[in-house]
Amino acid sequence: GMWAGVCLTGERRLEAISETCQTAIYRLAGVMGERLSLAVSLALGGNDQERLEEAMVLSRRVGVALLATNHVHYHEGARRPVQDVLTCVRHGCTLQEAGYRLFANGERYLKPPEKMWRLFEGCPAAIERGLEIVRNCRFSLADLRYEYPTEAVPKGLSPSVYLRQMTYEGAEVRYPNGIPKKVEALIEKELTFICGSKYESYFLTVYD
Repeated sequence: GMWAGVCLTGERRLEAISETCQTAIYRLAGVMGERLSLAVSLALGGNDQERLEEAMVLSRRVGVALLATNHVHYHEGARRPVQDVLTCVRHGCTLQEAGYRLFANGERYLKPPEKMWRLFEGCPAAIERGLEIVRNCRFSLADLRYEYPTEAVPKGLSPSVYLRQMTYEGAEVRYPNGIPKKVEALIEKELTFICGSKYESYFLTVYD
């Protein structure tokens, strides 16, 4: 099944976590059960130990397991400058003007296991939680597909039938004296690829 996480990634003190926030966690736990995790990241900000202890207290209070994360924004440390530039683009400012809108260091990357064990040596259960999630997840990048809306398809027609219909209607307008064999062959080749890849709705959405 799918695993869910509640992220504890801000710099707030535990005392500042509102009753509303805790109520929301309880509600999620009621729905997700043991699949829910309370994520915590340590970015070498000077107060890591304090934040970890506070997260452990919150975890015990709400009865949700801690999950060690990195608050990842790039896959390796060398990509931090790219993240900084993207942050500036989002805020409409220059690197010189960005100030505290940029992360204080380059620690928000995918760390290797040995570094994660060192970071969370005070709470190995948070690392074990991540390994448990990995064992229970069955995920492949191939599963990530955008499902295009089908509102552009008339009732009673499939996306592939409608795309073929619209394609040939357009071809007949372009070639009023008859569609050349070469063009028809190309149309069939393209339609075979598009329909085989299930991209019909994308073209129909763009057309719409």
